[in-house]
Amino acid sequence: MMKIFSTLFILFLLTFPEISFSKDKVYYAGLSFIGNHSDNQKSYPYSYKLAEVKNEEGIPLLEKILVEKVRGVQRDDLDFIINDLGDYKSGDSVSIALAIDWENVAIEQIGGLYKLVLDLHAQVLIFDYGKQKVVGSYPIAVQLRDVSPEQPSTEKIESLFKTLFYGNDKNINILDVFSSRIQTVSIKRSYGQYLRVTEVNIEDKARPFFPDDHSDFERAFSGLLAQSFGKFLSTNQDVSMLPFSRGEALGNKMAMRFANGDIFNLEIPSTDFGIKLTLRGFKKGSVGKTSSKEAFAYGSYMRIKLEQPDFGKVYFDRPIRNVAVKEVPVTQTDVDDWAAFQESLFALFDTFSKEITDTDKKWAQKTTGSKKNDIKLVLKEFDQFKKILDKCR
Repeated sequence: MMKIFSTLFILFLLTFPEISFSKDKVYYAGLSFIGNHSDNQKSYPYSYKLAEVKNEEGIPLLEKILVEKVRGVQRDDLDFIINDLGDYKSGDSVSIALAIDWENVAIEQIGGLYKLVLDLHAQVLIFDYGKQKVVGSYPIAVQLRDVSPEQPSTEKIESLFKTLFYGNDKNINILDVFSSRIQTVSIKRSYGQYLRVTEVNIEDKARPFFPDDHSDFERAFSGLLAQSFGKFLSTNQDVSMLPFSRGEALGNKMAMRFANGDIFNLEIPSTDFGIKLTLRGFKKGSVGKTSSKEAFAYGSYMRIKLEQPDFGKVYFDRPIRNVAVKEVPVTQTDVDDWAAFQESLFALFDTFSKEITDTDKKWAQKTTGSKKNDIKLVLKEFDQFKKILDKCR
């Protein structure tokens, strides 16, 4: 009987070869900048200038290249609907955009050299054009470092920003990262409940280690902390996160301007679960020395709190720490401590976000500085964190 059924089923498939599973439509909206249009040139001086460059047909060059990269993305479950400038106003499906939300240039003189660090952060932004509402978001970022004997000129910085967008043989660029992420991330009409970094606090013990004591640096670094943590959590856990606001979003609205000139405000859903980050401080100490080199330990200390704001319920609230060791030749008089602290800190974000899935007991005890008697409670909180992420997927 089973053989007869199998034969009939195969004949059915052969008789109706046109049967296929339909794919959901996702409209590609284009390259955009988060923030009020009047502030874009100030907030993104290098990225905005690049986005304004057009080809002979009058189409923004960045947009043209990005369209081709999106066209190369093939998925079994989705069809990306694309024209030269994005057709996100068509149909009733969700839309995606590459939304630039932060650029930063940091120059530090160390001895006779100038260290240049360029950061570019963005969102794989998923939204409903008809409802003018954010549906989901996946943070992405690229960074470029350069060292030269001369102070970097504006022209050099502009050239390096081109690399952050267009790339070269040695650097990852934001356009490739975007197209790679939309190849795998979940893109749908609703993500259930919403997660977001809602607050960043910096304690006094951290400030003496900053390379710049101006308030503008602290504000920028606070944003970097939020975006970097969000990027690691989103990437390692494949979870959507609402964009972190540093003042660009007014109330529950987020202003955006696309490369084709369209300007509008998107409604940001209410945050169901909020993450508060506290930078507690840094520490540096020598941990060994030989005749040729000395090893230094760079400690970074955070506190992470996951809560449900509307109900005042806390699911995770623990201090965490990481120590990275860097060896320095004894002949080297100038050491880039700030870079080492950042590497220690971002390694902590990376490992923490991975350990949520299957938390190692020894790692959890060491990282949270907990006593053996408290480890069960610590592991319980990690499990609660994991369950909250499940609700936001």
